[in-house]
Amino acid sequence: MTQHDLTGTWRGHYEQNGQRRGISMRVLQRGALLIGAMHDDETMWVTKEELQPVDHDEVGIGPVAVDLLTVLPAESTIEGEVDGARVTFEKRYRGKHTFTVFFDHAALHPGAEGQASANAEIESHRVVYDGQLDATGNVLRGTWRIPVATVAFEDGDEETDDAEQSRIDGENEALLGEDCGEFELRRE
Repeated sequence: MTQHDLTGTWRGHYEQNGQRRGISMRVLQRGALLIGAMHDDETMWVTKEELQPVDHDEVGIGPVAVDLLTVLPAESTIEGEVDGARVTFEKRYRGKHTFTVFFDHAALHPGAEGQASANAEIESHRVVYDGQLDATGNVLRGTWRIPVATVAFEDGDEETDDAEQSRIDGENEALLGEDCGEFELRRE
């Protein structure tokens, strides 16, 4: 049973790596079904991360400190459901999620010198939101997460080998990990 109709415009933020990033959404609710679109205000940023090569045990490479440039599409679609005060939806970005990793070349190739970079794209980037409406039905708060993904990087003009396939590891799973942060949206 749905107590509130969420149809309309909502504005707020999500938190990632200690940063608040603005979002807005326009949704239509029909019964328990929720559909709509979301807009991210900020779609490009740089963070410091630690990447762990997928086959790190076999190749003897530990975590690599990197600067990570992330670029997201500004627009996404939303589809989910409302069950009483609980609201769940999946956000699918319209376009590719790209990122570039900048690192010390010696981190992957001992003895090498200089800086290197690698690029990756995720074709269908999605985020899962799970929240609760307040008693007025005008504030939605909860958590969001990005399902885990392994990404193959391109290094310069050539594809990397298996040892350089990387994923965000451990505590720094902000881009490709599990529960990533909190969000809040308010009805306008």
